Amino acid sequence: METKLWTIGMGITSQCNMSCPFCYSREQRKADDLETDVWTAFMDNNAKVIRAINYGTGENTLSEAWYELIAYVRQNFPWIRQALTTNGFLAEAIKDCNKAKIIKECIDEIDVSIDFADSLRHDTIRGFTGAFDMALSTLRYCRDNGKLATIVALGLNDVLECANLAKIFDLAEEYDALMRLNLYRHVNESSSFYPPSFLEVIKALDWIIKKYTVVSISEPVFKSVYGITNRGDDSCAYSVRILPNGNITPSTYLISEEWVAGNILSGMVLDDLIHTNVFMRFWESVIPEKCEGCLYKETCKGGTRDRRFLKWGRLDDTDIYCPRDINGYFTREREVFPKLLDNKRTVHSDYLPTMIFSPIKNGGECVKCYRKG
Repeated sequence: METKLWTIGMGITSQCNMSCPFCYSREQRKADDLETDVWTAFMDNNAKVIRAINYGTGENTLSEAWYELIAYVRQNFPWIRQALTTNGFLAEAIKDCNKAKIIKECIDEIDVSIDFADSLRHDTIRGFTGAFDMALSTLRYCRDNGKLATIVALGLNDVLECANLAKIFDLAEEYDALMRLNLYRHVNESSSFYPPSFLEVIKALDWIIKKYTVVSISEPVFKSVYGITNRGDDSCAYSVRILPNGNITPSTYLISEEWVAGNILSGMVLDDLIHTNVFMRFWESVIPEKCEGCLYKETCKGGTRDRRFLKWGRLDDTDIYCPRDINGYFTREREVFPKLLDNKRTVHSDYLPTMIFSPIKNGGECVKCYRKG
């Protein structure tokens, strides 16, 4: 039997220096952090089946233990690709020469959060004066040190405005970075933010795809309507999220007690997860009855699992972005496919439902807007 390889999203610290009002993990990060030897023991037990790790959730660059861990992983398990998602504080952390050396030797990819391409709006939404400048400094570090960098933006209505996106892509081009778009999930009921509408997302994607190049789209609905044939939501089947307290869940956004399959403190190994009720439930191929007769059924399969559960509390109903629920069917006037950058993969291409683009200009035909058929 072919060995199954996992991609892990892992946050080893609950620390964060910013106060983002849309944060999905704030409540879960109130627990105490685990000791470093717990994380190294987990790696000892599981490294042979791990392909890549992305360190996110908290701001890991604030944790002394994180530097110890990534050095341990690189020294003992050099085949594991290590990536970091940072709010930009990395630029401050590497002023320490020892930390700079560890980052240079151990981290292969760096995602930098930039929601607005101007300091005032970005600093405001992040609740931290200087957040934008730190993010740019981190991108400059990546460019100057040959690190694969990605600007990651949160898909809110204001962020998706074409004028803002244009400036973000300009930054991506200037700093030799990719651009990743994560559509906002309404995880926390106390949040005042809400996901953008289907038509707002389509408008933004039409604009992006006309001008730039697709690296990957693993959002099932949108990969289907744009005819993207790369791996979709099924790519999440061998990914796992581990929170700073050691809790293991199948999704970045499904982190409530209902979705906790275990804790690394128990010594659970990754291959045991496939037998847990939580992971079997998440992986179960539930195609809603509503999908019958839809031309996107076989590629979309009802849409992104986490969004379906967050909206309906179950997996047998469709994604909030189902084209059949929003102005009926959406069809192309003619078949036009986005330009794909097939030779570029990132940790996040196989890690969670997201959309990744390159600032390389798309010289092909424009993608027609979807309209009611």
